[in-house]
Amino acid sequence: MSNEANELKDRNILVYDLETDDLDTATCNIVSFHAYSYKYDKYFNYLFGSNKKIIEKILDEHDVFVTYNGDNFDTKIISRVYNKQYNYTKPIDLLKIIQRRGTLVKYGGFKNKSLNNIAKELELKNKKQEGFNYDILKDKELVLKNVDLIFKYGQQDIEVTKELFEYLYNYFYFYREYLHKSDIISWSWMMSSPGTYAYKAICHL
Repeated sequence: MSNEANELKDRNILVYDLETDDLDTATCNIVSFHAYSYKYDKYFNYLFGSNKKIIEKILDEHDVFVTYNGDNFDTKIISRVYNKQYNYTKPIDLLKIIQRRGTLVKYGGFKNKSLNNIAKELELKNKKQEGFNYDILKDKELVLKNVDLIFKYGQQDIEVTKELFEYLYNYFYFYREYLHKSDIISWSWMMSSPGTYAYKAICHL
């Protein structure tokens, strides 16, 4: 962690990702949960099943969730599984930042918006493992035989997401000085589109 991102330490922010047996958010089962907590400075890797309550406790101990495409996937799933509106917790979906502000981060933006491609184009230290066999997640026996592989893949995903979050946090940090305190608390300085940000900044003059 460097520069402005140092202030993230000890905050109730959770970077998390789910691995599921299907891509249908309405019916899929969670296979594994992977996360990094700034509050505890700790990584978590759990198979879901018997760890459901432990994972719920981790989620409930944090106020801000950081994901990559979480608004359309992970957050919908945990809200359904736990019957809680986790989407009301302050969400930071890094994919949305890339979609809204990609041209500000990199000239011309990003044609391929996969997490691994973003990591490569921004020359981040961490990269996702390529070639992971997602069919493993569809078979309970294969899951149990490949726990270490799943955890390795899941943690790599979290490490990349965490590094991208800190990169974007540092990159847009100066945007804060032009906004009202409420917009800083709500993460609008980082999440809003350029047009919305400009409007908010003008209103704060």
